[in-house]
Amino acid sequence: MADSSPEPQDAEHVEASLQETESNEVQRAQKRILILESVGGGNLRTMEHRVAWILNSYPEARDSDIKLQLAYWQEFENYDGGPIDPAELLRRTRLTSLARARATLQNDYRLFVASPEVRRRRGTLSEEERQRALEQAPPNPLICIYADESGKTSDYLIWGSVWFLHAPDTLRLIRILGEWRTARRFTKEFHFKDIDRSVLPEYMDAIGVILREMPAVSFKAITHPRRGLARADEALNTMLYFLIRRGVEHENGTGRALLPRTVQLWKDLEEESRDQLFLAELHEKLSQAAISVFEARLRVDEFFALSSRNQILIQLADLFAGSLNRILNTPGVGPKDEFAHFFLDAVGMPNGPTGAEQTGDMSVQLQL
Repeated sequence: MADSSPEPQDAEHVEASLQETESNEVQRAQKRILILESVGGGNLRTMEHRVAWILNSYPEARDSDIKLQLAYWQEFENYDGGPIDPAELLRRTRLTSLARARATLQNDYRLFVASPEVRRRRGTLSEEERQRALEQAPPNPLICIYADESGKTSDYLIWGSVWFLHAPDTLRLIRILGEWRTARRFTKEFHFKDIDRSVLPEYMDAIGVILREMPAVSFKAITHPRRGLARADEALNTMLYFLIRRGVEHENGTGRALLPRTVQLWKDLEEESRDQLFLAELHEKLSQAAISVFEARLRVDEFFALSSRNQILIQLADLFAGSLNRILNTPGVGPKDEFAHFFLDAVGMPNGPTGAEQTGDMSVQLQL
C-alpha cells in the first residue's frame, strides 16, 4: 500500500504555515489591545485610533460610513454641522480612508462591530439600499461604565463605577485633565494606594475640576458584607451584574438616560484568564436581562478589561472604589482618609456607604 504521508518538505511547509498563522494571531491580539488602550486612554495620535474612538463613542457610526465621517469631522476637524464648501472637502479626511480604517477595525480586529441587523444586510443589499436603511434607523445611545473592585479580603466587598451617559464626554474629560496636568505640571497617574501628603492637594484639585466641568458624570457603587461568603470572586461577579442592571434601571427611571440604550463596560484588569471568563459570563447574563427585564430596549455592547496604566477613567473608578473601601474597611486618620471623605462628600455621599440604599443627583449606592 502506498505511503500517503506528506513529503518532508511538505510537512515543513505545513509547520511553517501554522507557525506563521499563530504568529499573525498573536500580533493581531497585541494590536487589538493597543487599540483598546488608545481608545480608553484618549491617546488618539493616528487616524486608525481616532476612527476606533468614533466607532466606540458613536454606535451609529459602526453601521454607516457617512455618520462615521460626520462624527470624525465634528470631533477632530472642527466641523460645526453646517454646509461645506466643495474646496473644503479636499482638506478634510476622505470617506474612503475612514471606511477603510473602519473595515480593518471591524473585520480584522473584531472591534466595535456593526449591529447584527447590519451584518445581516451587508452582502445581501446593494450599498445604496443599505445606506438608505441605515439613515432611517434611529441611533442607540451608549452608556460607558468604568468600574473597579475593592475589599476582596476585607469585611465589605465593593464595586465603584463611573458612568458616562453621553459617550463622547469621555474624551472631553480626558482633554480637560490633560490641560489640568499641563497647568499643574502634574505627571503622575491617579491611584488611591499612592495618595500621601505630597500629592493630596493635586488629587483633591483634580476631583474638583472633574465635578465642576463634568456635572453629568455619575458615580454608582454596590457593597456587601463578605462574612459568610465562600467565594469572594463569585460574590463580586454577582454584585457587578446587579450594579449594571439596577444602575440602568435607575437612569431610565429618573429620565436621565431613557431606554433604548446600549451599555458598555471597562474594568481594571485583574487576571487576564479570569477576567475573560468573568466578562463573557457577565455579558451573557446581562444580554438575557436585556430581553427579559428591559424588553429588548437595552443592547449589551463589548466589555473590556484593561490595565489601569494610562487609563485615567479606570483610575477615576479606582479612586472612587478606594474611597469607599477606606471608609468601610480601613478607616483612620491620614491623607487617604482626607481624600476619601472629600471625594465622597463632593459626590453626595458625605457619610460614605451606609446600610441603606442612597440615591442622589451624582451618586447612587446600591445593596443586594
